[in-house]
Parts: sequence; C-alpha cells; structure tokens
Amino acid sequence: GPKGEDRRKTLEVLSFAPNPWGLFQMHGNVWEWCSDWLGDYPEGPVTNPTGPSEGRTRVLRGGGWFSSGRRLRSARRLGDAPGARSQNVGLRLAGGSDPWAGQ
Repeated sequence: GPKGEDRRKTLEVLSFAPNPWGLFQMHGNVWEWCSDWLGDYPEGPVTNPTGPSEGRTRVLRGGGWFSSGRRLRSARRLGDAPGARSQNVGLRLAGGSDPWAGQ
C-alpha cells in the first residue's frame, strides 16, 4: 500500500479510528508488552497460544513507531526482560468502556 506519514513519535490512542474489531492502533505505535513468556508455540494449529509458564523474557508484539514496515503486524513477536524500558515499548490496558462513546 501507499506509504503513510512518519510522525517519528508515539501518538495518543484516540488519534485514529478503531479497526473493524474496535481495537485502536494495533500496529506501529509502540511494541506492546504481553503477559506471556517468550518461547516456542506447540506444533500444529492452536487457538490463543500462551507460551511457556516461565522464562527470562516477556513477549512484545505489534511493532513500534520506528520499526520497519515488515515488522508492523500483531503476529510479529520478540522478547525482552520484564524490567526493560524503551520509548518504543508500552502496554495496552483492557477495559470495559468505549472511549469513543458520546463523540
């Protein structure tokens, strides 16, 4: 597809409309911490794999604002130590309210 604008920074979550599933900015804002430990998934088809029960690195997904285009996908994962910090890494809070309600 056409190249989008490179804003060279993170953006507030409500900067863009949600995708068809109601999720905001799934790709390219920040790598998102996941609760899973990094490890191999089981062989064959699986639904919602969780990875190993312990490890040294937690999963990061989605790609960040300075990732290359091929890394900007929710299936892309890498790992980092739980205490690691970066301007390109964040997390997604799960909640029950619709931030677009009333707009």
